[in-house]
This record gives sequence, C-alpha cells and structure tokens, in this order.
Amino acid sequence: MPGRRTSVAVAALIGLAACGGAGEGSGADGIPGRMTINGGDYAVTLIDADAAAGTSNGVSIEHIHVDGRLAGSRWSDPLEFPGQAIVVVDGRTEHLPSDATGSPLVSAAYGLGPAGAVIGRGGDCRDLAGFPLVSHGFVWRPGPGGYVKVEAPGSVRAGPPWCPAFNSTTPYDMNGLGVMVGDYEGDDGRRRGFVGSLGALEDYVPSSAPASLQVGLRGINAHGELVGELVEDNGVGRAFVDGRDGLVRIEVPGATWSLARAISDGGVVAGHYGDTRGVVHGFLWQEGRVVTVDVPGATYTQLNGVNDLGQLAGTVEFVVSPGRSLTRGFVLTPLAPP
Repeated sequence: MPGRRTSVAVAALIGLAACGGAGEGSGADGIPGRMTINGGDYAVTLIDADAAAGTSNGVSIEHIHVDGRLAGSRWSDPLEFPGQAIVVVDGRTEHLPSDATGSPLVSAAYGLGPAGAVIGRGGDCRDLAGFPLVSHGFVWRPGPGGYVKVEAPGSVRAGPPWCPAFNSTTPYDMNGLGVMVGDYEGDDGRRRGFVGSLGALEDYVPSSAPASLQVGLRGINAHGELVGELVEDNGVGRAFVDGRDGLVRIEVPGATWSLARAISDGGVVAGHYGDTRGVVHGFLWQEGRVVTVDVPGATYTQLNGVNDLGQLAGTVEFVVSPGRSLTRGFVLTPLAPP
C-alpha cells in the first residue's frame, strides 16, 4: 500500500488529550468564532446556507474536500428533510438543480470527487402521506448529461405502487481515482457495502468479521482504505477502519454506538458516536488513539469529514431560544499549526 501523506495540522489534531476547549468571540448563537485545540487556534465557521434570508430551517454538511469545497443539504421545512443537495464553494452556496440529481423532490450531497463530481441520494416519489421518499443514489458532474443514477448490483428492489423505481443504493464517498463507496439494502433486508467505479460496483466483504454482520461503508481515501460501521445482530453499529493493518474495530470509550464517516490520506478517521445519555459527539481516530470532538455551545456535534489540511466538518445543533433549536453545518480550520 502506498505510503501515507500526513499534514502537520492533522497529526496535531490526533495528538489531543481532549478536543472542544474554550472558545473566543462567542456570537448570539452561542457558538464561538474561535476555539483552542491542543494549544493551537482554530476558526469555527457555521454554514447557514440561505439562513440570512430566513429560508433555511436546517443545514447539514457531510463532506469537506481538500480544496475546501463542502457537500451537504439544506431544508426549509423539517418534513422535507433531507431537503436539497448543496455544494459550498468559497462561502457561496450552490444548489444542485433537480435535473442534476434526478430528484425533483428531495436530495442530499454526501461526497465530492474528481472533475467536480458530486455524489449523494435523492427522491422522486412520495409516500402515502405525501412526504418525499429518498429513493435512489446519484453521481453528478458539471456539463451536459452530467447526472447518472447509481445502482449497486442486487440493490434494485420492487418498490410500492407509488414508488415503483425505488432503489436502496446510497453512495457516500469517492476518492481522487473515482473509486466510490456506499451501501444498499438487498431483497433480504440486509445492508451491504459496495466499492468500485461507476458500472463496476462490487460488494465489499470485510475480512475477519462474522458473515452475520451487516455493513455500511462511508469513506475511502487515496490509498483505498475504507471506513464505516459493522452492524451487530442487535442493530447497533460500531465504527471500523479497513486499511494497511487489516480490519480494525474502533473502540470509542463511553459509546453506545459509533460510525466512522471519513478517512484522510494520512489515515485520520472522523466520525461520531452516541453516549449513554443519548448525546451525539464527534471523534477522531488514528492508530488506536481516540479523541472526542465537541464544538463549544452545541447540544450535539456530528463530525462527518476531515481533509489533509487538518480541517474538520460536520453538523451541529444549538439552542437559540427556549424551545427553539437550529441545525447548521460547521468547519473547523487551523489558524496555525499547534
């Protein structure tokens, strides 16, 4: 396997004893504009696509590329979750049109690949109550004919009469070589991971793991190292990484469940977990070391992305007034190497 390239910022992040220390410059939302991590300063940026115009009830950020682009979704009505796929470039929010995702009703962007590729999942039908259904995966690239529906082998399932083309494939990540990962639900109701390029997707079968476990794949790096979750018979998912050391289960102290969401080329894994109180925290892992990541002022921190510049990205919720909370994306950017 090729040697890893690890930035100073990423190496410093995983060397923390704790993450989410005191913040400075706290705004009206209670989220600081700066926080200290392992002796270094990090800028905290909230991603509130269209929120200034009062049109976003929620924003979720699912991925951060090494060039700083972000992928996620925004929604104006909680009943329309996951809303509409977005890509954020230099602070500017770009909404993917419905013909780009094959999703006239709802869509969400989960990852970014080469040549401007955006991958995610969308919906083009409703359930009996009239709510949009997320019904298929997609890859979109700029230019004519840029939308391609993604279907893993064995994933096409006969949908109900109101959604006959339902497909359970969800692509989550794509590396610089165009290799994609994700998961799907088969006709037996079991979840399986897949890996490969468009038109050549194959089931991922983890080595040294019981065949009874269900698999969710979420991330891949340039070296082909994979992360995701192994779902036990009781339905509880546990984070794992499959890399140069083989399959490794990530043990997160105090976690009742865990999910590894992304892996940098340097081997740093980003994910999130739930504790015994039901609170969601972010975490970083590298070579057996685990760090909890909590954005100060947030009621939960869902860490979804990490890049080789040491930037972290994800989704937080915070209270703005009694009985009212907002969901926003966030980016943590190192201001100087710790």
